[in-house]
Amino acid sequence: MEKKVEEEQKSTGEEKYLEPLSSQEKSLDDVVKETELGYGGGIIVDEAFLGKSIESVLLAIQEQPLSKTLIIAPVLSMSQWEEDIAKLSKAKVFVFDDGCKVEDLTAFDFVITSHATVKRGYKTVCCPHCHKLLSSVKPQHFCDKHRDIKKKGKTIGPLHSTEWERVFLDEGHLLEGGDQAIFALKAKFRWILTSRLYTDHLYPLLRFLQTDPYSLHFCLDCKCNCADLGFWTKCPTCRHKSSDRHSHWLEKYKFQGGIATCLTDLCLRPSKGSLSLKSAFPPSYVTVRRDDPTKAEKKMYKQLKSFINKEFAAYFQDESLMENYARIHCLINRLKQASMHLDLVDLSDFCGICGRASQEAIVLPCTHIYCRDCLFRVYPCALSASAARSCCPTCGVTFKRNLLLHASLKGKRKPDKAEDTNSIILRSSCTKIEALREEITWMLGTDESAKAVIFSRYKSFLELIERQLTKSGLRCVKLSESADGKAALQRFKEDGQCKILLTTFEIVGDLLDLSVASHVFLMDPGWNPITDRQALARVQTVRQSKPTRMVKFISKGTIEEKIIDVLQEKQNTLAGVDDYCSSIEKLTEEEMGFLFSD
Repeated sequence: MEKKVEEEQKSTGEEKYLEPLSSQEKSLDDVVKETELGYGGGIIVDEAFLGKSIESVLLAIQEQPLSKTLIIAPVLSMSQWEEDIAKLSKAKVFVFDDGCKVEDLTAFDFVITSHATVKRGYKTVCCPHCHKLLSSVKPQHFCDKHRDIKKKGKTIGPLHSTEWERVFLDEGHLLEGGDQAIFALKAKFRWILTSRLYTDHLYPLLRFLQTDPYSLHFCLDCKCNCADLGFWTKCPTCRHKSSDRHSHWLEKYKFQGGIATCLTDLCLRPSKGSLSLKSAFPPSYVTVRRDDPTKAEKKMYKQLKSFINKEFAAYFQDESLMENYARIHCLINRLKQASMHLDLVDLSDFCGICGRASQEAIVLPCTHIYCRDCLFRVYPCALSASAARSCCPTCGVTFKRNLLLHASLKGKRKPDKAEDTNSIILRSSCTKIEALREEITWMLGTDESAKAVIFSRYKSFLELIERQLTKSGLRCVKLSESADGKAALQRFKEDGQCKILLTTFEIVGDLLDLSVASHVFLMDPGWNPITDRQALARVQTVRQSKPTRMVKFISKGTIEEKIIDVLQEKQNTLAGVDDYCSSIEKLTEEEMGFLFSD
């Protein structure tokens, strides 16, 4: 492996002090005042992960005696809610799951459940007038005397039949417009907890908060309004047709600017100085580490890039770049994988002659791969039974017909005894994994109790990292969304010998507390820099007592460096744009050309 270039202590240009995000200076008292203004709740946008769960628990326990509070959170975050409640109060906590009854909820102050449990308990939409399932109600007449009384509807589940004082919805940005089970919960106050807020995804949030008038549908011919139109052919109030007689909230309010004033009052963005529990945040450092790939990795990357450039050039000549936008993103992902690890790249999809993907690929003894049609065009007799020796168009090695191998059988070929197995052993590791190993060695040498979280956007790469670190004697756990993932998270927090947690950005929830770790390693760059900030923020929480450090790994001379350049240019151009998250992920034709240039 060639000498690495590390920029942690040698360069000050890439390393910088990162302050936690802050915006509006609002305290817990301000949050309480918002509930008294008539909105009945609000949206806590904790972009810096400063402890929105703690703020929520403090809000719920300030009134004595305690009223019933429902918390809807991801499965992996439910245990963190239990810990926060136990630390801040002596309230009784119950974890609600399928099969529980209403009687199980009476003796508890806090009830914690998951999104899926709420949806399974609701089954389907209930009629707001007769409280029967709509499957037993004739839609064209809604209910009243036209309801078929012979068909008995099922009773409402425990969660929906309970009158809650407060409902906290964690990861509210995942709420969809059709989540009727969440909308139907009965509560005096409603709160949404999230780390991100999208301007094109506001209506489900306002619908859950029951904000008047922004969550309502208005009739164009009269002054009636309703929150649920459902699939009924007539409005339940004025009997007008819902298809052409009601206007959406966007048509009546968003474009008039009234929604901006509403969001100013509803959205609360806590900062360091606004927390009810004062704590000193330790410093955080971000380092970009650039490493030179090995000669084998450079050769493989260059070969794959030549194949991909041919396909990109074809799209460019046909002026069909935007029509093949999804395919171009796939090509970019292939180049990213090639810059990370050789085993993530399957060159059997690319022909060495035309450079395009092929379903009928032929593998030569020299391991070069070609389309069957392309090879027949170059050597018309190569595939015939009477073919003499031919040579590879790339390396010139001669071959016979009986030595050709179909790509689908390539994995079944047994290696030759004389084959050099050292290259296979070397391919089990890579430049990034070796650089990661160096960083972990430095981390443990500095602090034996330190732990780290490794992020990657590719699960297959995490498996390769786990295999190599395990060989080095390090105990690792990989986080998943299943019940095993909950056990893995518990082991990472409690086992002092378990030093490494491997996960992806999609699995780790907004509320998941990883403050037991003090180091974050990002193995590949993404298109949204906000996710990188949030990865560090999951470690630098109000519970963190150590300085935190994040290292971003970049392969020199690859598409990863160009992605960083494109993102930097976009950040400078899109600064101040409202829809920043979605705008920065869109590529123009000029940016595509830059990414695929030599």
